[in-house]
Amino acid sequence: MSLSPDQIRVLDTIRDEWDSAETDIKLAEQVCKDIIVPAVKELRYAGRRLVDLVQKISNEPTSGEIPKLLADVEFDCHRARHDAIDAASAKIAIQLDIMAEKLGYDVILSVAPEFRDISLKVLAIRERVLNTRGENRKDRVKIYAVVSATNFKDLVEAYELLKTSEPIMVKLAKLGRRRDFYGRWGFWVGAAGLLIGAVSIYLIFFPPHSDTTTAPTPTSIVAPAPAKHG
Repeated sequence: MSLSPDQIRVLDTIRDEWDSAETDIKLAEQVCKDIIVPAVKELRYAGRRLVDLVQKISNEPTSGEIPKLLADVEFDCHRARHDAIDAASAKIAIQLDIMAEKLGYDVILSVAPEFRDISLKVLAIRERVLNTRGENRKDRVKIYAVVSATNFKDLVEAYELLKTSEPIMVKLAKLGRRRDFYGRWGFWVGAAGLLIGAVSIYLIFFPPHSDTTTAPTPTSIVAPAPAKHG
């Protein structure tokens, strides 16, 4: 079985892409805590085509299908990486939104200022992934654009490092909410105290005057009894 230099080069590329796909799938499973089924399926398709490729090279070394099979195996590896990146970036985006909603940006940025950069990177990945939906999933250029433009390993490492700081953020958020709670109560208690004080001062200087005089009772006029005549 002999291969042309171009075919050997493509096989070397496929080996590298296969290794990269396996690495990205493991990273995605680390983030999602689950098996990335679509990515594994794409790698399985690549394996099947690779078997067909070896058989074709053995039986028909000059077949015109060999370049196509080589390209298809490489593309399946790209799609496996794409699906791993898709699943993990979606999970990270959801977790970042939950973190921001529950803890607040002030708390997060005070502990992990890199949160903003991670969010922007994830947003850029999600935008590229959206361009590969539907019919675009067959677009080799767009699929490869997601894979080649993403430093997936660094993103996952940055996210995992961010997660280690989450307990500190939770404590700070609780302290902040407790401080706000007592601050609001302090405000209303102070306001009530001022109101009571103002009323007391007013009553001291302007005491109420109750009217204790009673209206004179009208005198009954009794007609004199008629004189008795003897």
